Amino acid sequence: YDAVPVMLTLNLNLSYLGGIVDSDAIAHGWVTRRGRSIVFCEAVVTDEAGNPAVRGAITYKVATPR
Repeated sequence: YDAVPVMLTLNLNLSYLGGIVDSDAIAHGWVTRRGRSIVFCEAVVTDEAGNPAVRGAITYKVATPR
């Protein structure tokens, strides 16, 4: 995007899979599909050993300011 758009959350889902103790949390996120105005993203958070702690998905709408 050329400028920061208005982004409206349509759906947010988090699954907590485990805790992180005595380790840094590492997050990776990516866009799974980007349409004209709807964007689907996913993310995963693991500890330093790669054990999953959280998986998430978000769907949002990119709105043009009026």
